[in-house]
Amino acid sequence: MVMRSARYFSGKNILVFILVAYAFYYLYKYRQNDPPPLYTVIPNFEVKALDGYSFHISDIKLKKIIIFFNKKNIFSTFYKKNLAEIVYLAEKNNLYLIVFVKTKQDKNSLLKYVSDKSYKLIEKHLYLTNIKNVEKVFGINSWPFMVILDENNRIIYAAKVPVIKEIKRVLRGE
Repeated sequence: MVMRSARYFSGKNILVFILVAYAFYYLYKYRQNDPPPLYTVIPNFEVKALDGYSFHISDIKLKKIIIFFNKKNIFSTFYKKNLAEIVYLAEKNNLYLIVFVKTKQDKNSLLKYVSDKSYKLIEKHLYLTNIKNVEKVFGINSWPFMVILDENNRIIYAAKVPVIKEIKRVLRGE
C-alpha cells in the first residue's frame, strides 16, 4: 500500500486558507471598537428623552455613563447580569446614565426591545439619538459598549466588557 502525502498547498486548499483568513480578519476587525483616546473631548450631539424632550450631551454638567446596548450579542449577558450594579453606581455617584439601544430610534421600538423584565431598571435611562452619528463619534463597530465621560465630555473610561472594579476606581478619580 502506497501512502500519498497530503497536499496542503494545492490550488483549492490555498483558496480555502485565504477565505478562512479573511473571515477571521473581518470578524476580528468587526469586533474591535476604536474609541477616541482617553481624555478626548467628545463632539456635542443631540439626545432625545422618550417624552420628547431633547437636549445636547454638553448640557449635562455631570459625569455621564453611556451604554450602547444590544441584547443580541454574546457580551450582552455581562450587561444583563451587571445592569443593577451599574445603575446603582450611577445613582450613588450622581452620574447621568444614558442608554442607547441598537434598534429603530423611536419610543415604541426602544420599549419593545427592552420589554424583558430584567431590563426594566434601565427603562428610565433610555434615550434616542442619531445612532450612526454617535457610533462614528465614539468609534463603535460592535455593540454593546460603555463609556464614562467627565463633566467636560472627555472620555475617562471606555470598554467593550466593563469591569465593575475598574469603573469604581475611575469614579473615585484614581
